[in-house]
Amino acid sequence: MAKWVIEKSESVFRTKIFSINRLLCTHPAKSVTHEFYILHNPDWINVVAIDTAGNFIFVEQHRLGTGTYTLETPAGLIETGEDPVEAAKRELLEETGYEAGKIVLMRKLAANPAIMNNYIYFFLAENCRKICEQQLDIAEDIRVKTFSPQEVQKMLSNGIIDHSIIVTALSLYFMQKEKFLL
Repeated sequence: MAKWVIEKSESVFRTKIFSINRLLCTHPAKSVTHEFYILHNPDWINVVAIDTAGNFIFVEQHRLGTGTYTLETPAGLIETGEDPVEAAKRELLEETGYEAGKIVLMRKLAANPAIMNNYIYFFLAENCRKICEQQLDIAEDIRVKTFSPQEVQKMLSNGIIDHSIIVTALSLYFMQKEKFLL
């Protein structure tokens, strides 16, 4: 199996949070030329946060892509030059007002390697305690909710939690929770 060779790359669209590049590529083993599009995004963090009572901390917000309200774990973009752990702490605090007693990386995964160049860092934040009010960006309108582990498992099973990144984050937690418990 051979790698595609990028013959030409050009930016076709740019915003402050992502850009799209058109790639003209050839496949050396097949003598084929094909056009691809790649989304360039900053890396993201996602935080499975658990408070001192053992409840999961979620954010509920309206998502324009599906036009629905979603239950999500706190998440956000890693700022240029920012350490992923610091980004996780910052996003947790900004979106929920909670601070983690302990935070560990569960896994770093490719967001969608077919068309995206970025990674998602999945963190577990334990012994979280509320220390301040939310510090939301102008485009954020977030309600904080907490759920027991049993409630979270039920919402995963019945599809109430249907955001694929959040399902991944929670699956990582439930599959590996013994490894990350304090």
